[in-house]
Amino acid sequence: MFSAPTPPPAGTKPSLQGVHIKQRKGQAKASAKFEPLVFRDQLLNHLSSCPPADYESISAKLDALGSQLDYRKYDEALFQILLVGAVLAPGGTPVEDATGRCAFSIATTGADADKVDLAEMKKAAGVFERLMRRYKYLQHEFAENYLKQILGYAGKFAPIEQERLAVATAYFVQLDLVPANVVGAVKTDWNVKNGIAQPFLLNFFKTFPLIKEPLEPVLNSFRKAGLADLDSFFPTSKRSPADVAAALKAHGAAAVADWYLKSKTSQVRDEVNKKVKVLIVEKADPDEVLATLEPIQRRAVPSVISEGDFVSLVFHALVSRVNLNAESPAVVDEAVAQVKDYAPVLEPFTQRAVSEVALVNTIQVWCHENPKLAPGFLRLLKTLVGADVLSTGPLVYWFQKGSKPQGREQLLAKAAPLIKFLQEQEDDESDEDDE
Repeated sequence: MFSAPTPPPAGTKPSLQGVHIKQRKGQAKASAKFEPLVFRDQLLNHLSSCPPADYESISAKLDALGSQLDYRKYDEALFQILLVGAVLAPGGTPVEDATGRCAFSIATTGADADKVDLAEMKKAAGVFERLMRRYKYLQHEFAENYLKQILGYAGKFAPIEQERLAVATAYFVQLDLVPANVVGAVKTDWNVKNGIAQPFLLNFFKTFPLIKEPLEPVLNSFRKAGLADLDSFFPTSKRSPADVAAALKAHGAAAVADWYLKSKTSQVRDEVNKKVKVLIVEKADPDEVLATLEPIQRRAVPSVISEGDFVSLVFHALVSRVNLNAESPAVVDEAVAQVKDYAPVLEPFTQRAVSEVALVNTIQVWCHENPKLAPGFLRLLKTLVGADVLSTGPLVYWFQKGSKPQGREQLLAKAAPLIKFLQEQEDDESDEDDE
């Protein structure tokens, strides 16, 4: 007769002894041994059946391999192989054993071993685009980590391979696979010191005019990422703005050179305004203001800004506290007093006629743009003549043919008595010398 099994004692947990539990597929993959070299061997074996220049075949093969190879787990090795043809050892050196390097990679693209082929590079970049369109999870890691990793190790590769990587990066930017500021990854201390970062940057920028890609979004990306100081990519001995601009122009990137110089000019303007305005608020004496400005002037003129523009910049900073909202007589009195107090700051920066003319034109435009100042134009000029900031020759030149169009007729009429007096005084001195 059948008898029911004896129930387990109270509180005893059920047992699955003898039951086989199948491990989930994802869990099995996660616990599998990490073997990037095995992945490399498998990938290279599959790609070996594709001719190196048959980019359609390579794309199709990479697409199909996603179901066989674990791209998610080996994404770093995947991109190292596709970018430079090998898995990288710690420190960035390619692992080159008996397997050799992959026949297809950005670093080896092109039939000519010593030349970059733009048409081939565009097709090679297209392989990356199609791969990441198919496996979308790859793009984030590529842009945020693995391309930056390769660029940081750029010095480990041959110069022609570095150039190909720079050109390919431009194409990656064009295809919206990466932001333009990814180029900042090449700016390691070692790469800068050893002259790796500079040619990379130049090759990157020279590519855009060749592929007819607009530069404005690229430059905006650099600016937002704090990379507007392109000189930081250059070795210390080649960082003068003139050298940087000349190098960019020599590589067909004149628009980038102009943008760079404008950004440097803006930096000088901001620095002068910030420092001088603080000193004016504190009522610092002219010697202190001059001591602050002279190092900026030595650094910026003429490599970044002309001496005339620098004088104009200093003048505007010195009169920045004048209350232009007051009544006209009060505005004029305050402006004249301010110019008189700080004329010794302007004098060292107006040693040449061109600087004096630039200063007069600055005052002319300032008075035109602020009509309350116009009645004081003559007084401002007299103040600067009395302080030996302005001299007769440059003033006469300005009066006769060097003035700006803004408010010319009105302000020349106001200056006429001073010009006539200075000319007569000069004639009298000349007559005395003849006697």
